[in-house]
Amino acid sequence: MTGEVDARVRAIATQLGFKTSIWTQGYDTNDWLIPAGIAIPQSVIDIFKGWLVNFRQLPTGFIVLQHDLFKEEVDVAVDGILPIAYNSTNLVMQPIADCLGDSMPHKEDPENF
Repeated sequence: MTGEVDARVRAIATQLGFKTSIWTQGYDTNDWLIPAGIAIPQSVIDIFKGWLVNFRQLPTGFIVLQHDLFKEEVDVAVDGILPIAYNSTNLVMQPIADCLGDSMPHKEDPENF
């Protein structure tokens, strides 16, 4: 599964000065399956741990898809994935804007906020 933005949405976003960010193909934690009872938090954590073993084979870093619609998704991110990521010696976590080299990630600046 990979992210998708249709041409209409992409065109409107571009006209408004926004950039589209999509996660790295294959780097969906499947955390969205937890609220439906199809996945458990540990399976999501195991997926993330698996990436930490193999990510050095990528030509660049990776962008992970993590959802925040339901409490269970937030809990697995905050209590499971983030501690692992922060304690990983091989991983440098960065804001998406830094990953993409975007020096103006927010449409608003302090003067028109």
